[in-house]
This record gives sequence, C-alpha cells and structure tokens, in this order.
Amino acid sequence: MMDHNYCTYSAPIFITDELGIIFPKDSSIIQNNKTDELIRNGTTTFIKHNHKYYAVTCEHVNKVLIKKQNEWTNEQIEKHGFDPSIKSPPYNSFGFFIPHNGQFHLNYEFNKIQDSIHDIDIVITEIDPKILTEIDREAIELIDSTQINELPCIATGYPEEERHIHKNGTKLSTLAISCISCTGNANISQSNKIFLHGDLKDYNKTHNLSGISGGPIINTNNKKLLGIVTNASIITENDQGFSTNPSINIFGDIITKKLFSDWIKDIPSSRIFHDLSKTLYIPKNLRT
Repeated sequence: MMDHNYCTYSAPIFITDELGIIFPKDSSIIQNNKTDELIRNGTTTFIKHNHKYYAVTCEHVNKVLIKKQNEWTNEQIEKHGFDPSIKSPPYNSFGFFIPHNGQFHLNYEFNKIQDSIHDIDIVITEIDPKILTEIDREAIELIDSTQINELPCIATGYPEEERHIHKNGTKLSTLAISCISCTGNANISQSNKIFLHGDLKDYNKTHNLSGISGGPIINTNNKKLLGIVTNASIITENDQGFSTNPSINIFGDIITKKLFSDWIKDIPSSRIFHDLSKTLYIPKNLRT
C-alpha cells in the first residue's frame, strides 16, 4: 500500500465529443466487439512552477485530439458553411474530458515545446489553478536536477483497460477509470530519456498500458516530478514461459526546473475553447 497518493497529480483525459462520457455506448468505453470505435484516453499531469500552474501530456496523445477536432470542423464547414473555430471563444465538439461528477472539459489548447537538442514527446498549457480544486487534484513541483541515476521512482497513469462502469440503480451508469502505478529505480540517458523497470501495483489483469502516456514519473525521495511517461509495456512471463507477478518497462522524457523554464519561454498563450463541462446529478432513487 502506498503511503502517499501519487495519483493525485494526474487525471485521465478522454478524447471524445461533448456527450461521449455522459451518454456513451458501453462498447465505445469498454470494447468487447469490433463494431464500435473505442473512445481513446491518455493521462495529463499537473505541474506547479514559479507560482503558476500547468497541465502536460504527450504530443502523440494531443495529435489524436487535433485530428478529431479538424475532422469535426471540416464537417461543419461542409454541412453548414461555417467554421466554429473562429467564434470567441472558439468552439469544437471534441476535446479532452475528465470523468468527474459527469465530465470536466480541460478546454485548453496544448502547445508543442521547442527543443533543438532532444526529441521531446511533451505538450504544455498553462491552466487556472481553480481547475485542480474542481477535479480534486494537486499540482506537483519539479525536480532540480537529474545528475543521479538509480533514483527510486513511481510512475502512474490511467490505462484504457482499467475502465469500468458504475451502475447507479437500474437506469443510469457512470464511467470510472482506475489509476495504476509502477515502482522501481529510474535510469537517465544523456539524451534526457528515462527508463524505469519495476513492479506493477494494483494489477487487475491489465495486458495493454495504452492510456498512461502523459502520466508522471515521481522521485519518491522528495515527491517531485522527474519526468513524463511516453511509453510502457508489461512483462507477464519469465524466461521459462510461466506467468509471474507482472513487471513493467516505463519510458519517459525528463522535466527539470531549468528545462521547463526554457520550454515555456517559447510557447504561445493557449487558446481556451468554449467550456463543455457537464455535471451529472443522480437522483436518490437511482443511486446504489
């Protein structure tokens, strides 16, 4: 059992339209056939730096959202002859949605960082700190340097396979997703990459870790952020082919105070989209 809630620094972000979490098909959330498209999700991590607050995730996660937004915008132009992205604030039916009392819309445009030396899979946006109170999360501070290898770390995130449906009585269901964690010692390469091999905690027979990209890698000595998960894989068999308690390989990008300060100097102010958050009230007679 963890003595600290490391999952509080991140949240799942579902890439869907404004009704995708409130009124989804079960098969688009927890896929058991190939007839419906699965709603994808990543993870976002919240950072406090120089008295400001930020959300970060992976660029490859953000690219999926941008593709959905562009497709939807083009459809509106073709059908209605109007581009909703030119409204103030800009409107798009697709976004990053966090399941929380219905759905919370993380309605900021994420910006790719510019790093001429390293290939970094990270996007950033500055956020209003009130968001963290609304979704019961906290922001984490950054590590000062990365001069020491074999740092004890924990990585967390929200795999797509860890979704489940909460049944509220007989007529209403709500979406939930579990946070998983991996503990081990992190090694750091000269190209600012992190590799962590360790034990998978809270294992619920997960076989695919898609969804944890963007989650935090935290130094457990000082509870500060070392980096962001960019990829992960589960190892479920030993050399003899027998099933074992699974271990995990985590790959990530480093984020230090200096790197982060350099990155945010070059990113533009983020556009804020029309807020599509929706609160779901469950009547008492439908609650379990």
